[in-house]
Amino acid sequence: MPAPTTAVIGAGISGLTTAKMLGDYGIPYTCFETSDRIGGNWAFGNPNGHSSAYRSLHIDTSKHQLSFKDYPMPDEYPDFPHHTQIKAYLDGYARAFDLEKNIEFRNGVVHAEPVENGGWDLDLEDGSTRHADFLVVANGHHWDLRMAEFPGEFTGTEIHSHHYIDPQTPLDFTGRRILVVGLGNSAADIAVELSSKTLGNEVTLSTRSGAWIVPKYIAGRPADKYYRTSPYLPLAWQRKVAQLGQPLLSGRPERYGLPTPNHRFFEAHPTQSVELPLRLGSGDVIPKPDVRLLDGRTVHFEDGTSGEFDIIVHATGYNITFPFFDEDFISAPGNRIDLYKRIFAPGIDDLAFAGFAQATPTLFPFVESQARLIAAYAAGRYRLPPIADMRRVIAEDQQKYTGHMLDRPRHTQQVDYFLYEHDLRTRELPEGAARAALVAAAPPDDRCAIRAETSSCRSVTFDSSGTPCDAWYFRASDDRLANDRGRPIVVMAHGLGGTKDSGLQPFAQRLADAGLDVFAFDYRGFGSSGGAVRQRVDVADQLDDYRAALSAAAALDGVDPGRVALWGVSLSGGHVLAVAAGRTDVAAVVSMTPLVDGRAAAVTALRHHSVRTLARSAAIGLRSRVGALTGRTGTTIAVVGRPGEPAALSLDGYFEDYTGIAGPTWRNEIDADITMQLGSYRPAKQVKNVLCPVLMQIADFDRSAPPHSAAVAGFAARAEVRHYPCDHFGLYAGHRR
Repeated sequence: MPAPTTAVIGAGISGLTTAKMLGDYGIPYTCFETSDRIGGNWAFGNPNGHSSAYRSLHIDTSKHQLSFKDYPMPDEYPDFPHHTQIKAYLDGYARAFDLEKNIEFRNGVVHAEPVENGGWDLDLEDGSTRHADFLVVANGHHWDLRMAEFPGEFTGTEIHSHHYIDPQTPLDFTGRRILVVGLGNSAADIAVELSSKTLGNEVTLSTRSGAWIVPKYIAGRPADKYYRTSPYLPLAWQRKVAQLGQPLLSGRPERYGLPTPNHRFFEAHPTQSVELPLRLGSGDVIPKPDVRLLDGRTVHFEDGTSGEFDIIVHATGYNITFPFFDEDFISAPGNRIDLYKRIFAPGIDDLAFAGFAQATPTLFPFVESQARLIAAYAAGRYRLPPIADMRRVIAEDQQKYTGHMLDRPRHTQQVDYFLYEHDLRTRELPEGAARAALVAAAPPDDRCAIRAETSSCRSVTFDSSGTPCDAWYFRASDDRLANDRGRPIVVMAHGLGGTKDSGLQPFAQRLADAGLDVFAFDYRGFGSSGGAVRQRVDVADQLDDYRAALSAAAALDGVDPGRVALWGVSLSGGHVLAVAAGRTDVAAVVSMTPLVDGRAAAVTALRHHSVRTLARSAAIGLRSRVGALTGRTGTTIAVVGRPGEPAALSLDGYFEDYTGIAGPTWRNEIDADITMQLGSYRPAKQVKNVLCPVLMQIADFDRSAPPHSAAVAGFAARAEVRHYPCDHFGLYAGHRR
């Protein structure tokens, strides 16, 4: 049964990252975009009218918080990039993951109609109708303007901040009396820009609720670097700490002449601006409360004052609108739309929404976390709970994220990114995966099942610190990638307790068929390699073995020593990062389902094992460590066992998975000392020193090598990151978990 065909509406931030994740999970999709370009809101001058960017706009979130987790922003970008840099970043993202091949430009969805037996009929701009099994709505919510409504009539000019470009466009904003209504980030930016003395304007800023102004920098660092809520502490406590600290950081708004906010800090979206307090304090911007009445060009304010104005700029937000749906099907009156995890409408199983939230402090990674869940759902690796449970959770989440906030349209979709992402990663995805496992499994993603082929190879022995190690050398099937120095080569090793004849051959053969030589080896003490001490993992020794294998592979006849790549899986997925760190003779690294943080793995183990099982494993490991120190033979445990058995890996299904790829030289035993070593094993600390390109392959349902830690390491390594809807062994030949 093929994967469902998926349609994505919109190629802005949300549509792009959803498309990327669908591609990672092997889900066929088409993205329909009304414009001639990607980027949505960040495509300055977007011909579809969906960009609210003005010429001077810089992002208010620092690049450190804004970056996608699998595509970091360039190092040379400033802390707060210009909108042209954001667009260039999105263009690079689309190129890196080849997204535009599945985007139909100038061919948006005019009408989407649910089909009785499931799926959607989509009427498109080109006059055609397409069918999709699954629909993802990512059309954005910063384009349908919401204007402030005041009693009376204004006879001057009114525009929305969405249409503001610069002091000359779309109007001549020089020598004018200008009222800016609103006190969000756009209102602050526009008021600051138009109050420049060189323009000769009189600028007034009117606010209904007031606002707390937060700085962009604290102690010389972007302020949002200090913002991180914890899922382990009550939110009310964390808000209270922030409320106590706010006056110390930027003072009370009244000191700048602004009205006293009618809410406490974090009960409304704060305004981030360095310059607005300066302009207010300098008298360049005059603060006023809410508008009471419009009378010709006279505007009367709630404090009893009035003023004459030529232009009113409404920086008053947007409506959430779905022009392609019938209004009685789905709409968002008052910007309220009830979605499970801000994604799924209860009772409509073939529809998902991406990006419909006001995420603090960052949107890009928020949508990325949504996209992962959407792709897992499309792949059949995540299943929704019953509708009644969905509605209950919607109400609970609404209270958690917005219950303390002002009842305003801009706050109806407020979420805290850190809490939201943690919830999806640690609870929602695992629970949804468990629900999916209880029903008929979705068809496997062929990209998670690389099929084995056969090929001849020859054995090579190399020396590692006096120990002979055995390797298989696969010569490339042809010389298509050869240059005058030779062919590229990939050095390959197995994970914890593994051997080269246990599942590596299919990967090696694929690489050889693609024109690369492959050098797959066994660590000392394992498989066909020498070593007096058998079945003992010593991390330092294995890193030395990998370095020796690298040198041996580079010295082979016909190999280009300047094009040596490292490939590792699981424990070796961390090793290759550690070996490559700081070296200039490594051309590339492939890190598959890597273990990069032993501490994080230990925390993950607590979720999947009983305390008794973990305590028993630790005791055996300690006994082995003490025995080795006193000259006795170490104690062994199984590499892999069934749940509850003393083994390095004993999760449900792992015994069948591992033994299913085991080769003739593999032994199901390992020195129990490994349980003592892994706690301090943290190659993630070294990834920032990796100088070459990195491909990080992450199994999103990995129960032994934490995928979140791998994603963080991939970000630090500036890796290309690919996600797969499977568990730790799911990328091996013939495995479906």
